[in-house]
Amino acid sequence: MIAFRLCRKSLTAVVAASFLLAACATTGTTHPDGTPLTPAEQRLRERNASYNQTIAEGALIGCALGALLGAFVVSDGGNRGSSAAIGCGAGAVVGAGAGVAVADSKEKYAQQEDQKNALIADAKKTNESLAADIADARTIIANDRARIDKIDKELAAGTMTKQQAVAQMQRVDENIQVMTASLNALKKKHNEYMQTAQNNDPALKQEIATLQKQIAQMEDEVNSLVRRRQVSRVG
Repeated sequence: MIAFRLCRKSLTAVVAASFLLAACATTGTTHPDGTPLTPAEQRLRERNASYNQTIAEGALIGCALGALLGAFVVSDGGNRGSSAAIGCGAGAVVGAGAGVAVADSKEKYAQQEDQKNALIADAKKTNESLAADIADARTIIANDRARIDKIDKELAAGTMTKQQAVAQMQRVDENIQVMTASLNALKKKHNEYMQTAQNNDPALKQEIATLQKQIAQMEDEVNSLVRRRQVSRVG
C-alpha cells in the first residue's frame, strides 16, 4: 500500500509537471537580433515546441500511469517497487510514442481498439502539421537563400564587414537549427509510432508511411539550405 500511495502521489506530480511543460513550450515573436520573425518562422518554432512537448509529456504521464498500474496489480507476494519500475518504463514508451496520453484528452485508453484509433488520429494530425511545416520551410529556405546571396554579394563588394556578415548570417543558422530540431523530433515520433504499433492496421501503416515520406521530403529541403550555407563567403 505504501508503494501504491507513492505511485499515486508520483502521478499527481507528473501530471503537474506536464502542465509546466505546456507553459514552457512557448515561443517569442522576435529573433535574438531584435528583428521580428516572419509568420513562417514563428509557426515553425511553435510546431517544433509542440512536437517536443507532446513526446516529453506523453513519456512522463505514461511512466506514472505504468508505475501506478504495476504497483497496483502485483500480487501481495511480489515486489511492488520492481513492478512499478517496469510499468514506468513500459508506460513511458507508449506515452511518448503516439502522445496517446496527452494528444487530445490526456487520459488513459482502456481498450486496445481505442488505443489504435488514438494512434491513427495522432499520426494523421502529425502528418497534417508536417505538411504545413514543409510549406513554411520552403518559404523560410527561399528567404534565407536570398539572404545568403545578398550577404555574399555585399561582402565581396566590400560594402559589408565580415563582422556584419556573421551577425546577419546568424538568422540563417538559427533557422537551420530550428528546422533540424523539428526533423529530429519528427523522426523520434516516427520511430515511436513504429514501436507502439501492435497490429498491421492498414490505416495506421499508411499514416506511418506518409510520415516517413514527408520527413524525407523536408530533410531534402533543409539539406539544400545547409549546402548553400556551407559555401557562403562568411564561412
